[in-house]
Amino acid sequence: MADFNAASALVEGLAVLAATNPPRVWSALPPRPDRVPGAGVGAAIVVGAALVLAAVASALLDLLDVSASTFRIGAGIVIAVVGVHDLIAGAPKPEPALRGWRAGLIPIAFPLLVNPALGAAALTASADHGMVTAVGAAAIGGAALVALATLTEPARVLRGAGRIVGAALVILGIALAVDGVFSL
Repeated sequence: MADFNAASALVEGLAVLAATNPPRVWSALPPRPDRVPGAGVGAAIVVGAALVLAAVASALLDLLDVSASTFRIGAGIVIAVVGVHDLIAGAPKPEPALRGWRAGLIPIAFPLLVNPALGAAALTASADHGMVTAVGAAAIGGAALVALATLTEPARVLRGAGRIVGAALVILGIALAVDGVFSL
């Protein structure tokens, strides 16, 4: 693990959080009464995925013989590309989806919450700052989705917020890539 840098930990934690993009994912939640249970299933899966990625981050980078700085560049590019997609594509459709709370698996957890940006951000955050940064940020994103699931029809506001989070992902991805270049 690299030396602790609060600014770097904040950027990488925000990247994990933004990768979950709860306002964007909200539009794909199942209808009531399965909305909150579906969000809960998705939240639990995203935290579990972040935990697994965090646990293998350093070993995976060692196995691939990639430095944390080099990986940070690649992760930043992946995160920025997903951010551009979230910015342009807007809110996902709720279909196709499994029925009821199982929608928390498909499409909520996979592919919306557990996506390439989450994987890249969780791996780089864990390699640089340990498991707490990645898992904590994923837990905040999951909790935010569950909290949003309790709201009644704020669709227009959340669609705009999802695009803003996509723009933030682009900025965070670029920041990570630049940080990786300067730390080589």
